[in-house]
Amino acid sequence: FSTVGLYCVTPPIVLDDFSVSLLENVTLSVTIKSLYGIAIDSAQEVVVANVIDYMQDLDCDFYAISCHKMYGPTGLGVLYGKKKWLEELPPYQGGGGMIREVKKDSISYGELPNKYEAGTMATAQVIAFDQSIKFMESIGIENIMQHEADLVEYGQELLQKNNSVKLIGSPKNKGGVLSFTLEGVHPHDIATILDEDGVAIRAGHHCCQILHDKLNIPASARASVGIYNTKEDLDILNDSINNCKKIFNLK
Repeated sequence: FSTVGLYCVTPPIVLDDFSVSLLENVTLSVTIKSLYGIAIDSAQEVVVANVIDYMQDLDCDFYAISCHKMYGPTGLGVLYGKKKWLEELPPYQGGGGMIREVKKDSISYGELPNKYEAGTMATAQVIAFDQSIKFMESIGIENIMQHEADLVEYGQELLQKNNSVKLIGSPKNKGGVLSFTLEGVHPHDIATILDEDGVAIRAGHHCCQILHDKLNIPASARASVGIYNTKEDLDILNDSINNCKKIFNLK
């Protein structure tokens, strides 16, 4: 990619894997577009309902998403790329299916997208992801996002009443994330105790260590909500946090 001069962007559309979740549209300045190829890492983003129009409006050169963020299988993703770059760039790995002809002193590559699909594909994961997309479409992206917003609003109100709990980030348009710290308790200890209660959260830097340095905290705990969660789940989360407080003799 060094021959392209890529400018990589991680858009704050729904940063599910980060500590602070913010819903905003991504815009790319004309200046940046003219100087660099634009690669957007949207592994944390909820895919918009009309992705074709969205990609045309965004006009980026590369756009990557992670399938497991869309209720799909792990180990699989999608890379959108403009044809001009995909034709110019060399393949990043070799294997069956990506060549057209191989000779002693030369090689020619297959037509797109075969050029970048060396070897045996993850067929089972691709089939499973197709079902994940159909699952989301059957519910509706907007309905999923509204469900998450309702749960986050409920969870914020619940945890704000809980002494010793400090919520991190409260933007106006918030995605499906509740990040918090508990006074005097390391997030890794919070996660361990909650795990024993059957509550699954994540703890650590969440791919944004610089933000944690800025906030002057070693790490944070993060509960994410999805279409399968209910307000009862958040009540259980709060009860488990209270259990954690008892263990550490917090009020």
